[in-house]
Amino acid sequence: ARGRTGLRKLFTLPTIGPVVREAMQANAALRAYSGFMIFFLAFILRTVHFTGTRDTLALGEMIGAAGLGGFIGTGIGSALRSRAPQGIVYGMLTLATITTALCAVFFGLWAALVVALAAALGQALVKLALDSILQREIGEEVRSSTFAVSETLHQLSWVAGGLAGLLMSLTNS
Repeated sequence: ARGRTGLRKLFTLPTIGPVVREAMQANAALRAYSGFMIFFLAFILRTVHFTGTRDTLALGEMIGAAGLGGFIGTGIGSALRSRAPQGIVYGMLTLATITTALCAVFFGLWAALVVALAAALGQALVKLALDSILQREIGEEVRSSTFAVSETLHQLSWVAGGLAGLLMSLTNS
């Protein structure tokens, strides 16, 4: 009977409401984006040679930019303290889209570093905003299972994005 209760909670997630659903979808999109960009750029930086920069240095710089983005995102999220989490979600989706489009037009090492930073920044901020929305919108009786399902779905989104980035990098496009 205990296993059925857990399954029942999982199947009731579609009734979580539009605010939580949108935040979860945005988080999944930014997690997939982050996974895609990290793997895609990591493999592209190994094959595209930038003048004056060794491949390993470019890869290290990208990892540093992603780490910096996560650090900045966590800092900004702590400073905002759950203020306007939906605004944060939509703002980061917009920022990720605009940043990626501009960096695709002006592709180079700096563009790759900016995209890695933006992907990590967006992922960190939207995760904090989602946590805030879940705390506010989900009842205490299902909150822990909702957090667990949410985190599982978002980890799978990151892996799917990373796999897509890996496959895309193999095409040398």
